[in-house]
Amino acid sequence: MGLKETACPLCGSIQRRVVWRDVPLYQWKTAIHRCRECGLVHVSPRLAGAELLRQYQEPESLRRFLTESYVPTLPAVEEFARAMLRLLRARAPRGSLLDYGAGLGVLAREARALGYDSIAFEMSPVYGEIGRRHANSTVEHDWTLAERRAPYDVLVSTEVVEHLEYLSDFLRPLSLLRGGGLVLLSTPNFNSLARFRHGPRWDAVAPDGHLQYFTAATLTEWMRRLGVRPLQVLTWGPRFVDERLPAPLLRLLGDPPGGPTLVWLGRKM
Repeated sequence: MGLKETACPLCGSIQRRVVWRDVPLYQWKTAIHRCRECGLVHVSPRLAGAELLRQYQEPESLRRFLTESYVPTLPAVEEFARAMLRLLRARAPRGSLLDYGAGLGVLAREARALGYDSIAFEMSPVYGEIGRRHANSTVEHDWTLAERRAPYDVLVSTEVVEHLEYLSDFLRPLSLLRGGGLVLLSTPNFNSLARFRHGPRWDAVAPDGHLQYFTAATLTEWMRRLGVRPLQVLTWGPRFVDERLPAPLLRLLGDPPGGPTLVWLGRKM
């Protein structure tokens, strides 16, 4: 087990500046950097390959994490899922929906109740086991099932993109979305007021799994490179906020600050 130095996951540049150094990562120290070329904030050195995947796939530790840490938050997860679906329904009131990295399948369950033809996907069968027991949901772990039901009208991925070892991995679910389909994402907001207040003690700083941290600008740039144009960018915490700030402050910050969660809605071109 060891750490791997990486270039910027978005643009590949090695030009960067340190945001926070000596961030604990198991028995090591790592650093969080901001790319000087595209602005993406990312962890380097980081876990990689099999060591990274083990955190999400080792059954007993995953079962313990989900039962002890995730299940108690289900009321908040359900509230957020319903808010995301309200946002979605304004533009796509029905259709087929793929929830990629679905956790315990709450959003897909709620979407199904609203009339969407939804499927929840996770990489481990443990999610389906815990979802059935605690959330009355169905979570698939066989990717071929998702492929057979393509193309989709909507792709949802909440609290997933910060975990991707390679940002190009998102092309896998995106390839199943039809042209003109909607993409709805959420991820920790690096320009949140909580991050400014707490610095490296911000609760989203988790370099064992959170490998990159997005702002509205960097998330939009990444999606643009994948062929998805933005429709709406909001923050959540615990309600949607569309920030309106004076132009001089926006120029200083680069992005509006807001709630701890960044919510991004776009359309595949």
